[in-house]
Amino acid sequence: MSEWALIAPRDFLNDLDSDVELEELGQPSEAASESPRKGQKWTFKEDMELVKACISGISIESIASETGRSTSGLQSRLGKWFLYASLGHPSHELDRISFSGDGWDEKKLEQLFLLWESDLSLEKIAAELKALEYRVAIEAVKSDLIIFDEAFFVAVKEFYNRIF
Repeated sequence: MSEWALIAPRDFLNDLDSDVELEELGQPSEAASESPRKGQKWTFKEDMELVKACISGISIESIASETGRSTSGLQSRLGKWFLYASLGHPSHELDRISFSGDGWDEKKLEQLFLLWESDLSLEKIAAELKALEYRVAIEAVKSDLIIFDEAFFVAVKEFYNRIF
């Protein structure tokens, strides 16, 4: 209903009782709009600031609050950059991946922790878990397994240098 209410013809909205608030029809309230930059294109500057903030040890929640991005959006972005830094995969190839129904659960997460400690490559961990490398990268970001350092910053910067 919310999508239709937002794009409904003006006549439809005029027929509604005057007591009905647009918020009830799915119009995002100010409080509900916690990530105003959600879905907006990332800039080079934003990516560099994100990586620098992670290197500095700033929490994802704090970065989300400061940037207007969602925590899951930041984790996804960092997963893309980690994957690129680790394997050289172009991150634009990962934009439309959905993980719904991929079987990721607490057991796989526990396995990830064990495999991560064994110092295997991202490719080998993904193969062992029978999961996409990107999914493993995002779960590693969510679980604070990745140590962001200057090499990570350099990899992101190099990616931008390659496409521009």
